[in-house]
Amino acid sequence: MLFVFSLNIQLSPSISFLTLGYGNYNVGSKHLPFLCAISKLRKQIEKEKNAVEMIRDPVALDYWLAKQSKFLAIDGIEVVALSLNNPLIKEPGGGVIGSPFKKLQPARGEIEFLKSDIGILTFPEGPGVALIGIDKSDFENFRKELGKLKEVKYNFCRILDLIEKTKVKTALFISDGCGLVETGGGFYIRKFNIRKFFFLPWGRVSGEYELELYVWQC
Repeated sequence: MLFVFSLNIQLSPSISFLTLGYGNYNVGSKHLPFLCAISKLRKQIEKEKNAVEMIRDPVALDYWLAKQSKFLAIDGIEVVALSLNNPLIKEPGGGVIGSPFKKLQPARGEIEFLKSDIGILTFPEGPGVALIGIDKSDFENFRKELGKLKEVKYNFCRILDLIEKTKVKTALFISDGCGLVETGGGFYIRKFNIRKFFFLPWGRVSGEYELELYVWQC
């Protein structure tokens, strides 16, 4: 069973948090470990919200986000992406993507394959993209096109248009949560023809959160 999830949390009137993820359950597995991991992540983030509000360095914010990704290092989750919006941080930062089981690397504009069919691409100042179900040559073509798009100021709709033109089965993308015009992220699921993105700040009351989970057979 394949799945994609999104988790939005409004930490305070000014701080919004987004997590996206993709994974693969064995047939017969239950959602309980996943839901427990999401619950632990949410409680930890809310516990640290006062400390997060004090962060002013975008690099420090990326490091903090990478630490939170470890709460999702459970069997079945392949890729996670996290973004946090703090309007007091003016420089680009606050966005990470990769495997929760590995150390998340700085964005270099290079392709990294976590598995033969799961590739990660991250650019400095975003976006970060995970493509599932694509080979290396097609991913390299995508990298070139996304690089061109980045030069002319990308937006979320254009990123999804570019993703949809590939043969990819599923995709996640994330932007830095701070210092950009459009902040947040989104995903694409070809099987359901779902294109969805989330803008930060989320704009809800403090403490509110929203979890979405899409599950389908391989």
